[in-house]
Amino acid sequence: MAVGAAGGRHAAEEEARAEVDVLNSRLEKTSQLTKKIEACLGRLESTGKSVREVVAPLNGETRKLQTLGSSTFSSAESTILCPCPPLPCSRQRGFAAPCRNQD
Repeated sequence: MAVGAAGGRHAAEEEARAEVDVLNSRLEKTSQLTKKIEACLGRLESTGKSVREVVAPLNGETRKLQTLGSSTFSSAESTILCPCPPLPCSRQRGFAAPCRNQD
């Protein structure tokens, strides 16, 4: 019986070693993937920084154009609503002259 018990122990040890080998292999693959992900993340952060540097001035210009367009539209709208030529009325931005066409 002692021989059978030793053989069973040996088989269990071999199985445990095989499981450890599989786990070590998976750990190595995980480490490799982690390194690849870190490299990709670094490239992504670099690209994102470059994009932000390019987009920031465009955002500023877009805001300026939106403000200009909005004030131009408001000015044009007030000119259309108030038929007081040639004097600008108080509804138009930047003018303090009273409107001759009181609603």
